[in-house]
Amino acid sequence: MEKKEGMELIADLLEQKTKRLEIIQILEERDVPTSSAYRWHLEAYKEHEWEEEPDKKESQILLDKKLAIDCLRDQLNKSLAEDDTEKIVSLSSELLKAHKTARSF
Repeated sequence: MEKKEGMELIADLLEQKTKRLEIIQILEERDVPTSSAYRWHLEAYKEHEWEEEPDKKESQILLDKKLAIDCLRDQLNKSLAEDDTEKIVSLSSELLKAHKTARSF
């Protein structure tokens, strides 16, 4: 799947209030690499949110923090399901750092 097609699909799914993890799984089923799926989702999510709340920069910052933490949490849950100890330790550390950073500003 090409990026343009994927971005359009994500925009449609966001309009339908589809959860991020479901969107990522749909993209993966269409042979989009996981890392690309998360990047595309983030890009489409930002565009979608700015269209809905163009003057809410502070709100957008909070949403970005939440999205970043949610992405790490999703990856951690996937690693837990796969029993990948190395990834679990790494992602747990990253998640704790993200929480600490999010609270600092």
